[in-house]
Parts: sequence; C-alpha cells; structure tokens
Amino acid sequence: VKCLKRQGFVIIGWRAPTPGQPLDVRGLFLATYEDGELVYHGAVGTGFSDKDRTDLVGVFELIPGEKLAVKGMPRAEPRSCRRVQPRLLAEVAYTEITPDGTLRHPSFKGIREDKDAAEASQQASRNALKARSTSARTEPTTNGGNSAPLRSLAASSRRSTSVVSSPL
Repeated sequence: VKCLKRQGFVIIGWRAPTPGQPLDVRGLFLATYEDGELVYHGAVGTGFSDKDRTDLVGVFELIPGEKLAVKGMPRAEPRSCRRVQPRLLAEVAYTEITPDGTLRHPSFKGIREDKDAAEASQQASRNALKARSTSARTEPTTNGGNSAPLRSLAASSRRSTSVVSSPL
C-alpha cells in the first residue's frame, strides 16, 4: 500500500512527442515558488488521459513562455522543455519529495483552477498537511475523476473551484 501526497505545482513547461507523432503533451515540468523564485521539482509524465494530452496543447499555445530562471533544473531538461508562462497549477499525486527536491512517483491528477500559481510553495504544502491532520474531514478536496473539459485561459482571469481531472 502506497501512501500518496497531493499538491499543486506550477507548470513551467511541457514535453512534446518525438517528431513524426501527433502533437500532444508527453509530460509537464513542475516547480514551486520559494522566496520569490521558481524551484524545480521534476516532471510528471503519467496520469494523463488521451483527451488531457491533446487539450493541454491548446491551452499551452495560449500562454507560450520565455526562458525563466528556475533553481535546480538539470542542464539537460531545458532542451526538451517547451516553456509556458508560469500561470497554471497541476494537481499531482506523489509518494515523496527526495532530499534534492525531486518528486518521486508523480502522477498528474488535473489542472487546478481554484488557486493562483503564485500560491504554490512547499511551505503552503506543509501548512495544508498540518491543517488536514487536525481536521476531522476525510473527504478529498478535489473532484477526482471529473472529466470536465479544460477552460480557455482567454475567457476569464477569475478561477472557479474545480479541478479538471483525468479518470482514475
């Protein structure tokens, strides 16, 4: 039995398929904000539905990004990373964060539309865990299994309280 943790991570880029394959998302590069700077936490490449993979490309095309300073990102990663503006949060399940800050066994659960990307930090995660352990509530706080379509970023800057998820 694995004990999984869940957290929102800032999406800083995505991995495209090898040439000759249909354009879709093969993985996301993740970070959090620590003391005002982005800190790399690895990539997630599993947990996506086929629909998620194609829908995310359309979203990312709306928010192309420039090269950002990301603390701890290995030298080889930027070569395969198509950058996006750090505006979206990915809900990710994982077993642990290694001593060097990398996620172990990450799995994509959906896009968080109820939080701003600037709120994603390891400290926020620690505070949430403390609050969760003192709460009697045992229900998950996200809509796991919800297959609602991704919303266009061009629509509204106001975020709803849903999580777009792939089926478990």
